[in-house]
Amino acid sequence: VSEVLVKSPEGMLRLSVPAAAEWTCQIQRQHWDLRAPPPVAPEEDVRRHVVLQQALWANSGYWSSKIQRASLNMLDVAGVVATEAIAEGELLVRCPSTHFLSPGLVRQLEPEFATLAAVVGREAPVDNQDIDVFLVAMFLADWLAKCTQEVPLTGLDGARGSILSSFAKVLQCETFTAHPYRLAATDPVRFRSSLNPSCEADLIERLAWGVMERYRILSSHKTPGYSAEDFLRAWLLVITRAFEVGGARSTLIPGLDSFNHDPSKQCAKVRLDSSGDMCLEATRSIEPGEQVFLEYGELSNPMLFRTYGFTMPPEALPVQSCLILPNRVLRVLNKHLPASHAGRLLQLDSSRLLPDLRGLLQ
Repeated sequence: VSEVLVKSPEGMLRLSVPAAAEWTCQIQRQHWDLRAPPPVAPEEDVRRHVVLQQALWANSGYWSSKIQRASLNMLDVAGVVATEAIAEGELLVRCPSTHFLSPGLVRQLEPEFATLAAVVGREAPVDNQDIDVFLVAMFLADWLAKCTQEVPLTGLDGARGSILSSFAKVLQCETFTAHPYRLAATDPVRFRSSLNPSCEADLIERLAWGVMERYRILSSHKTPGYSAEDFLRAWLLVITRAFEVGGARSTLIPGLDSFNHDPSKQCAKVRLDSSGDMCLEATRSIEPGEQVFLEYGELSNPMLFRTYGFTMPPEALPVQSCLILPNRVLRVLNKHLPASHAGRLLQLDSSRLLPDLRGLLQ
């Protein structure tokens, strides 16, 4: 059977064509029960973060007493604020490398997951999604489901178990109620109309479909102990919270993923120290009451919205970008590009411009 992704006004369809078919095919519209859990109360959110901070302190990590979690009762978006004056260069958070939730740790704890991820990866849509993201998301969905049921995980004991158990409670605070992937998967017509004429809706819908298609393929090989909703939230936890370690952005680091992004107000930066631990340090002096911001990278608004579900004021952005889907300009692409390139996504990105041209355009 050949399976082809078909775009329709109502959303993504999977077209199944039997090997011996001439003109016969079957069309299936996927429907997933994706209902976000109720939000955690702000006070409970803060309490869970404090427990994680204490676990870091007790197990060779560090969380400065000069910063604290600020939930939705203090900020529009939950983050971290300074409670005392902080000097430039001051260490704010450190997480030992032994407590990272990485693809390597998942392969060590659950080798069966690694085998399954490779199998599903061969059958999954070709959409440039990293197999390590899938591996960690699969582990995370299983782990959080077991934590909800108070089922202990084998291999997670001692200091690592203490920190990661506290980290799991923190991750369960995230519901992703309004994330673009959820909106695209549950009501593609409304989602597309909200972003017209941008191509972003089409791309986000394809990415969301790719995530749910992986869950479908996974379920055909082995019945998971978690729902499609659990898997979607686990995937979003990875792509919104992971840090780049070893060249891949698929490692979750307890404590350091609590900070918000704002390039214009950035006052802290992460780095790996000589022992491989991840540290967060102040890049300038920070006043009491000021929110501690990082920069997730040189990301434009479409890239921020696509991944994290938020945008920034244009004047605060270091780059601008625009995505062009090939089907909208295929006649032009076929005329000017070789066949191997004509069908690819085009992303115009101001960071790729020569400095002189960029300055002239500005």
